[in-house]
Amino acid sequence: MDSLESLAAPRHRNISGILPTLFQDVKRIIQKFLIPLQYSGLQTYFTGVPFAPSESAFYKLFVGNLPEDVTAPVLAKGQLERWPACMNVLEGHSSAVRSVAFSSDGNFVASASSDKSVKIWSSSTGQELLSLKGHIGSVSSVTFTCDGQYVVSGGDDFSIRIWNAITGQELRELLGHDDKVTSVAVCGDGTSVVSGSYDMTVRIWNLASGQEVHKLVGHKDLVYAVAFSPDGGLVASGGEDHTVRIWSSSTASELQRLETHSSTVMSVAFSPDGQRVVSASLDRTVRIWVASTGEEQLKLVGHAASVFSASFSPDGQRVVSASGDKTVRIWDAETGHALSELDGHSEIVFAAAFSPSGRRVASASYDRTIRIWTATLGEHEEDTQIAAGHSGAVTTVAFGKLINGATDTNLTYGGRSLIATGSDDTTVRVWDAATGAEVSKLEEHTEFVRAVAFSADGRLVVSGGFDATVRVWDAATGATVAKLEGHTDCVNAVAFVSAPAETVVVVSAGDDRTVRVWNAASGEQLRQLDELPSRVYAVAASPDGARIAFGGGDKCVWIWDVGTVAAAGDDGDDDDDDTAAHRVLPGHAKTVNSVAFSPDGKLVASAGDDGAVIVWDAASGELLHRIGAYAGSVDAVVFSNKGDLVLSRGSDGIAKLWDVGTAVELSHFERRLAENGAAAGLLLPTVKNASGQHLLPIGLSPHQFSGHWVKNTQWITFPPSGVCCWLPPDIRGDLQFLDQGRVFSLGSDVCALVEYSAPDV
Repeated sequence: MDSLESLAAPRHRNISGILPTLFQDVKRIIQKFLIPLQYSGLQTYFTGVPFAPSESAFYKLFVGNLPEDVTAPVLAKGQLERWPACMNVLEGHSSAVRSVAFSSDGNFVASASSDKSVKIWSSSTGQELLSLKGHIGSVSSVTFTCDGQYVVSGGDDFSIRIWNAITGQELRELLGHDDKVTSVAVCGDGTSVVSGSYDMTVRIWNLASGQEVHKLVGHKDLVYAVAFSPDGGLVASGGEDHTVRIWSSSTASELQRLETHSSTVMSVAFSPDGQRVVSASLDRTVRIWVASTGEEQLKLVGHAASVFSASFSPDGQRVVSASGDKTVRIWDAETGHALSELDGHSEIVFAAAFSPSGRRVASASYDRTIRIWTATLGEHEEDTQIAAGHSGAVTTVAFGKLINGATDTNLTYGGRSLIATGSDDTTVRVWDAATGAEVSKLEEHTEFVRAVAFSADGRLVVSGGFDATVRVWDAATGATVAKLEGHTDCVNAVAFVSAPAETVVVVSAGDDRTVRVWNAASGEQLRQLDELPSRVYAVAASPDGARIAFGGGDKCVWIWDVGTVAAAGDDGDDDDDDTAAHRVLPGHAKTVNSVAFSPDGKLVASAGDDGAVIVWDAASGELLHRIGAYAGSVDAVVFSNKGDLVLSRGSDGIAKLWDVGTAVELSHFERRLAENGAAAGLLLPTVKNASGQHLLPIGLSPHQFSGHWVKNTQWITFPPSGVCCWLPPDIRGDLQFLDQGRVFSLGSDVCALVEYSAPDV
């Protein structure tokens, strides 16, 4: 990899022709396909060609020269024109990655995870080099010493641990905190460690002896962040009390208290010259302060959710931040202007850091990955240009299946499929799943889109989002049918309600703690439940339109008997008592994320952050079955066509299929799946031997695969042939399905359609 870097460098641009550009392309191909390359080098080289950008020298040179005996996929939708900002995706942690740091030479990356491990990776290849195990709880923070010889980590087990970065050996354990350690940092000369904790203290330690040197007391609540100034003379800290504090590391005295954040401070860092401090907060802002006076210099606003991390570039001219909106952003540290937004993570981003050169950024996410990004846009690493697809994260998906002119949105295949996607780019798009073609683009939302749904006949799409509006669209043309205004905060959930011909009725719910039923044709609001006890995150209508189910932060499922009012329309009489005909069903211990009716309308299924899937009698509200449990939250639940099966999807990436009658788990899929329950993958090509028999890739054998995702959820096979599939992380989306030789994958950067032909074994 270093040789390729050297050959692609500017000093070698006198090499004739396209070679320098080709060397750069080959480097990116190796980074992208390192995992399958380790099993099947030549074969994966051929399968990688279709996934190279269309304007790359590599693609242009080799796309027309693939051997006939190699089965290669065709990327029919979603090919990039140029290499994206994401250079590499590091996969290996089994739970959320909470912290990330570069070594001082930039060659290595350390990561800390809720899976109780610290890992060390090659920053150029993404290869996992060491896994450091010793913590007995989640690891919250990790950093290298300035000489790169040691790694320091802190975790939920109240401990700070010192590791040999070369061998992985644990050298020392620092004990003294009375609660979880949330943050650690090492001073510039490598002699001291500072830590912050839930015990509301900041502590300074001698790294060599492990002895506590100072205990800094002053925070009134949990401490989440600590940092040393470059000369080690100052310590910055931040926490639950909304303050940033500057301390003398030698006297343990508080020098400054910075108090303009309106919520928890999650991160602090000094500028390279020690003159400024940057902080990140759950109030969605990044702030830059003058360290000596405590004066707020800049307030960086743009993230759509809590900001968990912020730090300066090595030259102090830029700031990188990580947020719950799933993005990493780079800012001008002098003007506060946003310079770039890095999209790709599928979940909350907890941490981001510049490399020592300032040319790369590493980020860590709840999606269990670390991503390495280019932080500068050079000749070969320009802004990502997507041939087709959203320009922001895909946040919501709805499936509609056309069968003989009718639409079926449940778990069957066949006929024409439509997919609607909503995005942080403020658009809704409708796709033909069979071809991957974009059918229409709906562009009138002014903020992030959070919910989409199809009408029963597939003609209409309803959407809602941060702009507090509900919009109904013509799915084929993108023309607006109705703009429904009345919500006062984000709309989180929408659905169509069964109604007579020529009448279009929708239901919506959101952060304003209301559920509203609308006549979309007239724009009239028919019904409203307001002053609910919490935000509403999920809503569904029974097939006959007589009942509406919803759930949210109050931990309950509500069933609202709207009768024929929604179907036939309303006379607008304000005397109607909308609160009289509903039932509140307690059963979940945490927020309810999803609700669904069975096809006959007799059952309601719900899923929540408590890991439970519950089936209720829709008429009586009786809890019939608690049919499943996850270790973490459950994001989605849906019935099969016959109503005898329920599919649930957990935040741990596992989808489970349940028998409704017996509450028995029938199958599970170790990937995040679309509601239709099928898996997806990229065909790792096989090669025929002299007898015409297809051979598996080198190092892999049929018994390693059972048709479920294994190998860190990256591989799949197609029985009985044993053909192996692997999907690149930037194409591998949260929502995907496999159907008759096509893989449709919805990633946060791109909507891709991969076509392949399985070998006839």
